Amino acid sequence: MPYRGFVQEQASPAQRWAVALLCALVLISVAAVAPWAARPWPPLAHISGIYGAATAMIDLATFWLLISTPRPHRSHVIVASAYLFASLMAVLHVLTFPGALFADRAIFGSPHAVSWLFVGWRAGFGLFVVWAILAETDSVGPAGRGRRPGRCWPPCWPPARWR
Repeated sequence: MPYRGFVQEQASPAQRWAVALLCALVLISVAAVAPWAARPWPPLAHISGIYGAATAMIDLATFWLLISTPRPHRSHVIVASAYLFASLMAVLHVLTFPGALFADRAIFGSPHAVSWLFVGWRAGFGLFVVWAILAETDSVGPAGRGRRPGRCWPPCWPPARWR
């Protein structure tokens, strides 16, 4: 029996319970620290650089895991493209955030570039996920031989062709 890859495996009931418990733990943690949310902290601009670098590495690793599965489904290729997009946006976030790399300024961009890029980063990832859901309902089966990647626009083309 050929190995299907971790992407095609279904979560077991124990794994689903573990995820539900972790989600509950996150909600309880947020509720526990909410009373201190309005307390002002000193500016920590360098944290943005650490956050962006860590996010970019994690998103690139996720992209690589999703794209390297044998015969990925079209929706998995689109989700992999979403993680590639997110990693590139994380790098842009670090480059445009004042204080992330240099103490007093950003590498490039205006003061408003960070907020616009952050909104584009979050909205773009969500749109990729919606697109993957729609692609999954459009077709069944892997993006295989002799078939074009379904409704792919330029950010998805390279991953769709790398198989």
